[in-house]
Amino acid sequence: MRHRAPSAPLFVQSVMPRRARFGDRIRELNDAYRGIAADSDAVYIDLWPALADSGGVLRSAFTRDGLHLSGAGYAVWVDAMRPYVSRLA
Repeated sequence: MRHRAPSAPLFVQSVMPRRARFGDRIRELNDAYRGIAADSDAVYIDLWPALADSGGVLRSAFTRDGLHLSGAGYAVWVDAMRPYVSRLA
């Protein structure tokens, strides 16, 4: 991306929380994404504070199956992204 569009704003979004059994693997992946963002002069957007409960899993209010977002979950995702995207207008 940086080579083809060097001045384009670049955002790297964390993988969203899921069920507890995936938590450690997703945290490792998000740490890698955080590093990639830093190395690429990109903005890392951490969605966990908005979507995870205190146990680090996707809040039940935002999903029906522990994986896919519900309407309420999408609304929270949009709210978390809005401050970054609104700067582009």
